[in-house]
Amino acid sequence: MVSREIAGNDTAVVTVGQFHAGTKTNNIISDQAEFALSIRTVNTDVRTRVMDAIHRIVLADFQASGAERDPELIAQESFPVLINDIAAGARVLDAFNGASGDGAVIDPGPVAGSEDIGILADAAGVPLMYWLLG
Repeated sequence: MVSREIAGNDTAVVTVGQFHAGTKTNNIISDQAEFALSIRTVNTDVRTRVMDAIHRIVLADFQASGAERDPELIAQESFPVLINDIAAGARVLDAFNGASGDGAVIDPGPVAGSEDIGILADAAGVPLMYWLLG
């Protein structure tokens, strides 16, 4: 879905991190299965498209298999897109360049990490500047 429905310059990552189904008996087909996904995007519109596609695909698989009930989709964790404050970013860049010399600091562009510090910054009403070291 990511390679077919999301533009190459939009970042989206969908990872199936867990899959559980069945028992330890080989000849019994389980009546349920559980997938745990990690979804990472750097844009809320892309996230909406990815979530809609996941719902569409899972529902279509259920219908195609003749399942007797609809799938249950549960969002367990969700972090908003983390957006650096422009003014704070400029101050941090100046400080880092002053300490390390010009050219030592690079901008990696959008990164598909998973971080909840944006929730704290929003709740506190303070600017946020998130950087990577190394």
